[in-house]
Amino acid sequence: MRFIVLKTEVSAENTLNVFGLTEISHKASSVTPKWIDLRQAKTDCLTPENCDLLSFDDEDEVAEALEEMGLSDDSNISFIGVDV
Repeated sequence: MRFIVLKTEVSAENTLNVFGLTEISHKASSVTPKWIDLRQAKTDCLTPENCDLLSFDDEDEVAEALEEMGLSDDSNISFIGVDV
């Protein structure tokens, strides 16, 4: 099982949009997440070069990444396990 991180947002049109974490950038003292619209993401997690989503080995690794990015308490951020 691999774990991916999702973020939800409500648009101005009251549409729920779902984004997947695709990259974590480390610059100087900041850590910045990069998101991709889940509808546009390549999601073949069996072949990493065919997957736009950043995936993690276990829940602890996800928790560490969220903490590092300052997102561990955001209510619109979650992670799910994907059976591969």
